[in-house]
Amino acid sequence: MRAEDMMAEAASQNEWDQDDVDEMLSEFAQAEGVSQDSVLSDIDASGGHGRFADFLSTRALMGSAFDLDV
Repeated sequence: MRAEDMMAEAASQNEWDQDDVDEMLSEFAQAEGVSQDSVLSDIDASGGHGRFADFLSTRALMGSAFDLDV
C-alpha cells in the first residue's frame, strides 16, 4: 500500500480530514527528526506499515482523548 493510500484510509476510518493527517505527519516527522518525505518513503517501502502507521493507529485508539490542536 502506498503512503497516500494508507493515509487516506486512516482518515476515512477515523473521520479525520486531510489537514488532520497532514498535521500528524508533520508532528511525527519533527519528533523523529526526519523529513516528511522520508516518512512517506518508509511507508511506501514497507507496504503501508511502519512507525507512522503505528502512530496513526495509536491516535485512532486514543480517539477524542487526544486533542489534535495541541
